[in-house]
Amino acid sequence: MPALTFVDHLRIERAVWTVDTYLSVLPMRRQREIRRELRANLRASAAQVGSKAAVRNLGSLRRLSYEYLSAEYRGRPWPIPFKGAAWMIITAAFLLTAWTVAVDSFRAGLADAGAPPGTYTVHWPLFGFGGEITVDSSGGFTQHTFTLSLLVWLAWLLGAFVVGSRLWRVIPRWWDRLRHRRAQRDARAAAAEP
Repeated sequence: MPALTFVDHLRIERAVWTVDTYLSVLPMRRQREIRRELRANLRASAAQVGSKAAVRNLGSLRRLSYEYLSAEYRGRPWPIPFKGAAWMIITAAFLLTAWTVAVDSFRAGLADAGAPPGTYTVHWPLFGFGGEITVDSSGGFTQHTFTLSLLVWLAWLLGAFVVGSRLWRVIPRWWDRLRHRRAQRDARAAAAEP
């Protein structure tokens, strides 16, 4: 059994962390277990056939990850965090656009109404933000500032992430547990019959 070289360790770690990246939807504890198991198996195999052949014998790392996920979720679809992140970005862009349109509409309304120069503050609950728009239109220059609650922003973005990634798929369905219990009960009953 030859000792593993530094390059062998790097090759094994690259394979382990590639699989771990694909398994990012699993709970951290389960990811750690899979990493340890895969690392131990690759080291044992690399000691016999070499690290290059050991990693090659795994086949496609994406396919291996898919099989882990299928086994973990019992064939059910799993959440997709990248899609959730995309939904967060789209939601943030939409909300910023809507807020900018609201501020510009307020400024245009002040100009159309012929409001005298000064500072105007209005509380505008747009999309549940509860923000304040302050417009300073003195001296022919119009400037606006607005404040938003950080918790409201985070709630909107977290909601978009949950919906976009379908995070509820992580929670095991109650009927899966019920079906598993029934199968165990039936197996015990079958084993107890003479």
